[in-house]
Amino acid sequence: MILLDGWENKLQSEAGFFDVIIDGSGGESLTSYFKLINIGGIISMYGSTTGFIKNTNPAILFLKNAELRGTTMGSNKEFKDMVELVNQKKIIPVVDSVRNYSQSKEAFDLMKEGKQFGKIVINFRNSQIKSNL
Repeated sequence: MILLDGWENKLQSEAGFFDVIIDGSGGESLTSYFKLINIGGIISMYGSTTGFIKNTNPAILFLKNAELRGTTMGSNKEFKDMVELVNQKKIIPVVDSVRNYSQSKEAFDLMKEGKQFGKIVINFRNSQIKSNL
């Protein structure tokens, strides 16, 4: 078991390792994701708002046979068009349930069972984990 500092340690002790991590910020968080990803897992990045990855050893990633994938969400025009369509059509996502961070395992179990209808939202605002939310 890899012991991590701060939020990573708490997350790992409650949820274990991850098969897939989706990240929109990049930066130093990736160092933690390299440690949190399962063998053969995938880290998918669609943004890099927090900048460069400093002091990161990529050996952790390739020794786990994990993948780091970059992707975009489309062009600026496509994003603007999507936002306009959502606003124009008043599209509201269907939300099955909202769970507190402490209920994350139950939320993932529900999703694994396929019994939800719509999104399962996990609220981090009142958790002990420091976030950028």
